[in-house]
Amino acid sequence: MNSKQIPDISYGVLQQDQFDSTEEEVADEVKRLGFSILDSGYNSGQLEEISESFDKVHREYTQSYGETRLRALNEFHTIRALLTHGSGTFLQVATNDRLLGSIENLIAGKFILNQQNGIINPPGEIYNQAAWHRDLPYQHFTSSTPLAVNALFCIDDFTTANGSTFVLPASHKAKSLPSSNYLRRHAFQLEAKAGQYNFAG
Repeated sequence: MNSKQIPDISYGVLQQDQFDSTEEEVADEVKRLGFSILDSGYNSGQLEEISESFDKVHREYTQSYGETRLRALNEFHTIRALLTHGSGTFLQVATNDRLLGSIENLIAGKFILNQQNGIINPPGEIYNQAAWHRDLPYQHFTSSTPLAVNALFCIDDFTTANGSTFVLPASHKAKSLPSSNYLRRHAFQLEAKAGQYNFAG
């Protein structure tokens, strides 16, 4: 048997999860691994509109606050409260039906949008979001269900070549950040295509 061929049969199994939707499968991956990839369902025209809106907002944001000031604050590659800028494009990204469906499978009852930022991965530069952190930061406890989720929408393909996110499987189940050696052995970069959400709990 090819070592890369995953068996599709089993024995001695009395229970196995079955799902009726992609949103349920994505939620299950987040529960088990701490992350997943969710496709938004946007077509190429919609993605182009989102990309153009983002570039326009970035130019206006930089003009408004000044590149020198933003760089001094280490904020040049971030657009804060993106949803409040421009048209309703980014409201649509935040209220995507597939995204909300996945969140509803993770968080029972009501939930709120806590923040929405636009992030640019600058080529060849070290960026503060590349540091290991949790959302929510500074918290060292675990919970049986997610208290918050993070959905990073990719306007462009998010690859190892352009700085895709490093993830650590199942680390949401442990209180402390593992050792540096553990991180080196088990972390990997999670790639996603334009129009997908890098979805994490």
